Amino acid sequence: MSGRSAKALANNTIPLARKGLEVAHTIGEASNLNVLKGLSGLALLILDTCEQASRYPAEYEELSRRTYELAMLIVNHIVGRPELTFQQERHLESLRVVLQEILVEIQPIGKRTRLQRLLTRQQKDLRTLYSSQRKLEEAVTLFQMNWNLEIIESVGRQNRQLVQQHQVVMDLLSEVHNSQMVALEKSQMKGPSRQDRSSAFKLPRAPVHFFGRTNELSHLVHLCSKEDCSKVTILGPGGMGKTNLAIQMLYESHIVKLYDDRRFFIQCESATSSDGLLMAIANQLGFSRSQNQPLDKIVQLFVDKSARCLLVLDNFETPWDTEDKTNVETILGTLADVQNLCVVITMRGTEMPLGVAWTRPFLPSLRPLDHDSARQAFFALNECAEDDAAVDELLEKLDRVPLAVALVGVRAQFSRPRQILDAWGAGLKLERIANRVDSVDVSIRLSLEADRVRRTPEATELLGALAMLPDGVREDVVGEVFAHVPRAHEALAVLLQTALAYRDGSRASQGESTSQNADTIRVLAPIRQYMQRMHPILPIHRACLEAYYVALSSWILKVGTSEGMQAIAILTPEIGNMHSVIGDALSWYIRGDGSEETIGTLPGGLHDKLVLKAQGEHADARLVGLMECACRMTRFQRYTSLGSSRTVETGIAAAAKLKQPNLEGRGKLALAQLRRSTGKRSEALKLAEEALALATLADDTYAMAECCHTLGTISTLTGSGAETRKHFEEGIRLAVLAGNEACQAKCLASLSEQFGNAGQLAEAQTMSEQALVIFRRLDDLTNIGMSTFYVGRLYCLRSCFRRAAECLQEAIRCLKDAGAEVESVRPLIILGEARYTQCAYDEALAYYEKGGEVLRRNQMSRKLLASYVTLRRAEAHVELGNLDEGKMLAEEAFEVFSRDQMMHGILGSWLVFGDIATRRGEYEEAEGWYGRVLGLQGKKKSSFVEENGDGHARLGIMLLRRAEVEGSGERKERLTEEALVRCVTAFAVSRSLQNVVNQAKACMSIGEVFLKQGELAGSRACLEVSMELLERVGVTRSAEGCRGMLEEVGRREEEARTDKMVDALRSLGVTEVAGRKREVGEEMVEI
Repeated sequence: MSGRSAKALANNTIPLARKGLEVAHTIGEASNLNVLKGLSGLALLILDTCEQASRYPAEYEELSRRTYELAMLIVNHIVGRPELTFQQERHLESLRVVLQEILVEIQPIGKRTRLQRLLTRQQKDLRTLYSSQRKLEEAVTLFQMNWNLEIIESVGRQNRQLVQQHQVVMDLLSEVHNSQMVALEKSQMKGPSRQDRSSAFKLPRAPVHFFGRTNELSHLVHLCSKEDCSKVTILGPGGMGKTNLAIQMLYESHIVKLYDDRRFFIQCESATSSDGLLMAIANQLGFSRSQNQPLDKIVQLFVDKSARCLLVLDNFETPWDTEDKTNVETILGTLADVQNLCVVITMRGTEMPLGVAWTRPFLPSLRPLDHDSARQAFFALNECAEDDAAVDELLEKLDRVPLAVALVGVRAQFSRPRQILDAWGAGLKLERIANRVDSVDVSIRLSLEADRVRRTPEATELLGALAMLPDGVREDVVGEVFAHVPRAHEALAVLLQTALAYRDGSRASQGESTSQNADTIRVLAPIRQYMQRMHPILPIHRACLEAYYVALSSWILKVGTSEGMQAIAILTPEIGNMHSVIGDALSWYIRGDGSEETIGTLPGGLHDKLVLKAQGEHADARLVGLMECACRMTRFQRYTSLGSSRTVETGIAAAAKLKQPNLEGRGKLALAQLRRSTGKRSEALKLAEEALALATLADDTYAMAECCHTLGTISTLTGSGAETRKHFEEGIRLAVLAGNEACQAKCLASLSEQFGNAGQLAEAQTMSEQALVIFRRLDDLTNIGMSTFYVGRLYCLRSCFRRAAECLQEAIRCLKDAGAEVESVRPLIILGEARYTQCAYDEALAYYEKGGEVLRRNQMSRKLLASYVTLRRAEAHVELGNLDEGKMLAEEAFEVFSRDQMMHGILGSWLVFGDIATRRGEYEEAEGWYGRVLGLQGKKKSSFVEENGDGHARLGIMLLRRAEVEGSGERKERLTEEALVRCVTAFAVSRSLQNVVNQAKACMSIGEVFLKQGELAGSRACLEVSMELLERVGVTRSAEGCRGMLEEVGRREEEARTDKMVDALRSLGVTEVAGRKREVGEEMVEI
């Protein structure tokens, strides 16, 4: 780019920076500040160099921008200030030295001749410019921090001077009026009067809204009720409700009865030293400020009382966490030694002051509210709908911190919960008034300004890094994860002491493995959000986190293998952190344009920024690594339902912005597979088609094969058999070309299912076995389990129940070992269907309930697979006679199937509705439900052959029942004939599917029709065939029914033979013998 273009780029920043620096230079001359003159002069020379540059326009533009920021910073700090302190001059001198170094480095670059530029490597110049940018940025940041600290210290000194001056004035006034206050002093030496006590001992109001904390309040009341007066601490983070808990305790009936008007509440928030603490206590108790030895007077007041007293010191950390800590602890110890005084203190943090024998068992540090209490606290402040799903999500985002819940509860008076939730994600500041009680930010800032935190600046660094990890981090790996935080363990100790972070021992309490049972260090959501806004993570720590979690994501590849359970145990407590870190890294590609100019603004990464800019291919490699990690996380989500699709969506947007079609296609494929697993068919189909188009554009055969398989699995849900087969067959062809054995085996297994549904069981068996061989070779335990499951299902369709059970039990073991517990529900369903087919409805229901329990345990109660389990439970309940329960479950499942357009589930629901109507005698309604199944099958050439056969069979049985109840004459004959047609059709479908049980049941129904029509020979033939088949496959209950009908056929055949014999005798005129023959015949029939 030409020099003219470079100057054009700089036009917006250089003039503004120049004006600001000229103002600073003028101030330096007027006030004779040589350091300010030198600093502004150097900055102006840097601007001149940037303006005259003819090469590297983007780099010089960035340096100009940073110089402009420096100019504005200097002007804002210097203008209007009468004089500078020695420390402030030192800070300016340090900044001047850095500018001198930068100018020395960059001036030679612009002055090189053309020959020198040819001989000098471009990367060396770029490295120098990037180094200068980084130096300037770091110097400005350090200057800003030191300047602010100097201001804070200056204000503190001024405050201390004012306090001292105030004390001097008060002492003088006390001496002037001493002669007039002798009587008053004498009365005060004895302590305040009863009239004074009525005002001095006034307690704060009881909390208007107090929810939860039942155990803590009970524990606190118990401690304060002990005969030997207790010494109690109420500890916890800011905003956790410590003050409210203490005040609520003061108003508990037992405490009021025990202490009466001897309850004292001292607010220590304004006391910043031991003297301030004594003054606060003395003022509340009614002593004058001028009294000597106020501590002795305070102690004597309590000693003089004959009954027990209760003293609450609120916000005790304010005087305690200072340089005067030892004296403050002495005062507290003196008060604690009073025999009849119960002392309660509330403090931010987890550390108890020394010098006091605190009563055991200690009150545990306060934690967030439970879910129900948080809801009560929220709805007490507004009139939002209690069934609003956004409320629960919002409360969880806030970690149910009481102060945060109260503030959003007030905000919900004029904003919808969903709006508040969106604003929270965008950095909402929660406050009504900028004070400790009404502002989350102020509460957190007070904790950060604690003396211990200020003495350990690494604590703030570590907290900024921890703010990126919503799931926290195991304490035993803090040093590994935050390797670049100096003195990380010392910094962590400070955060724990001040309750800015806390230990969560849930892992250890759950009895996990030794490598995973360390306590977890967590940071509450409001603190995380505050840190991300006000103290964002440093780039070097961001880079470390990114590298750590990208490496950790490799464990996702082991999910589904023999190491699957171990992988899930390692990843489950970290998956939220992984989404946070990787999602944040990907979002930086979207905020910039991904070009060489903006990639330097990326915070950290797997490689140094300098390398990223000098070698563009590394930027692509970083994006590839991040995108691969995001896609892996969707795989983990499919297995465990843990995580969010937001990360891969961010990756897709980043790849699209950087025009990386192969990465965009992979992301869309991963998202399509995730959407398919959650039943969002239309969205999954659109994503898979887009992924296939992008893979074709990139000529990525490997990805094209995966896309075809995904499209096939989506088509399976629609019932379009021909289209589904086409996708799987194309997937096999492409997988073979790409050498993608895993995809080849998946397509074979899925195609096998299609052949099985179409009744081509032999072909289906062959394909399943071929897929199983490949999966075993790849040690793909999940797909071994799924293939074994489908082989078992094929055996079940062929009524080979024993072999089916063996395969299904093996599938369950494989899937659980692979960590795919949710998928183990599918073989459980088939085991239940096998027992259902054998009429063991109680056992079938037990299998279905077991599958439902697995889904509930994995928080998948509202997913598609759960709806299939619900439908099977409905079928079992209907067969057991629980029609109301069956209908309720079927309606629940049907709602989900209809929403997701799942035809297989919709057909099954219609069949159950028809069964319920049949058993209730509502034959018109039943015929309507069965008619829907058969009508849909007629309109759409789908692959639901089994449901088609079930529809004919159940409609035939219903028509027989209807003929018995409603039919007479011609109508009965018509209904019976139609029933016969339906049953014969059902038999033909079952025969094509090689389903022995359904063949037998259809044959039994045909025999029943023949029996009602008086076709005894045909009835016997059908019933005997049915009897043989049912006994062979062990369906004993249906076999007993068949046996009963055969006995009925036998009776009718005997009656027919008797009637024939009687008619023959009568035709010969032997009426007496004919009568005897009839009697004998009836006796024979009875026998």
